[in-house]
This record gives sequence, structure tokens and C-alpha cells, in this order.
Amino acid sequence: LIQLRKEISTYLKNFIRTEYDPESELIVTVGGSEALDLAMRAMIQPGDEVLVPEPSFVCYSPIITVCGGTPVPIVMTVEDKFKLRADALREKITPRTKALILPFPNNPTGAMVSKAELQKWVDYANENGSVILYDAAYEAFITEDNVPHTIYEIEGAKTCAIEFKSFSKTAGFTGVRCGYTVVPHELKVDGVEL
Repeated sequence: LIQLRKEISTYLKNFIRTEYDPESELIVTVGGSEALDLAMRAMIQPGDEVLVPEPSFVCYSPIITVCGGTPVPIVMTVEDKFKLRADALREKITPRTKALILPFPNNPTGAMVSKAELQKWVDYANENGSVILYDAAYEAFITEDNVPHTIYEIEGAKTCAIEFKSFSKTAGFTGVRCGYTVVPHELKVDGVEL
């Protein structure tokens, strides 16, 4: 419903101070998992690889596989406070790497990424023509000033990121399953606007 997308747009403008066209940049979905599935189906071709930090939510790898892609796990450890390390990421990148999932705040670890850390990943994605699939389902629980509520707080993110959010967590109605996706006009995958 356009009314719902307009309300989401107003919420994002007032609360997170980001502005999107409700007609063409916001998609309402049955939870965050469907949003991720739709994004993958739009951009993953058979044989494409998607980097998946682990531990993370259980649906990522199956969705990638169903779309014909190959999930490539990147293990995050308690010693690193479940933060994604650049060297661990680099060793998993191949010419077939299409996207990186960044799930922060992370389910199940609770790990978060600071604005400065996220800026490095956004810069890297833009320099290498990669796409970040940013799962921000738990953003409503962020209380720290240096942790972004949206990847679009980061300069350059609109040209390399798709963001997924979920009212299921925020409003506490997990059985209802309502989420939304932000796909900025500036994002292009393989030279094509999604």
C-alpha cells in the first residue's frame, strides 16, 4: 500500500533523517527474510558468490543457494568481538564475488559496527563495484551514538547498498511478519538500476 510506504518514508525522514521516494525506493515485504530473498533473486546469477559473516541469521545461506548462488562463510570470532576483519574478508573474495551481507546489529551475537568501521566497508564496496546487503532488522535497539541506524548515514552507501528492516522485531509482532527494503535510485548492479 502506498499509504504504508509513505508512513515508512516519513518515519525514516523524522527518526533517522534519511529521505526516500515511497513510490520507487521503498518495498514492503513479509519480513526481512522475504526482502533479502527478493534482492538476491534480482541480482544473483548462477555461480555468483555472496560473502556471509558467521555466526549470523540462519536464512542467508539457504536463500543464496535457492537463487543459484554460492554462500561463502566468513567466520567471526569471540576474540574479535564478532567483528568482520578485513583480512578474513579479502581471503574469501574471488572474481565471482557479487555481494557481502552485513548483519548489524548481529543476530545471534549482538555485535554492532561503528560508523567509522562501516565507512571502510562502504568505501571498499564502491571501489570494487560490490553490493552490500545490509540487514538492519535490529536497528531500533541501537542506543550508541557512534553506531548507525541505517547504512545510509554513511557517505557513499546509496551507490553500493540495499538495506533491509523489520517491524517484526521493532514492534514485537514477529508472527505478523512485516518488513521493508530501501533500494536507492543511485544503486546499480552490473550497470543496471534495480
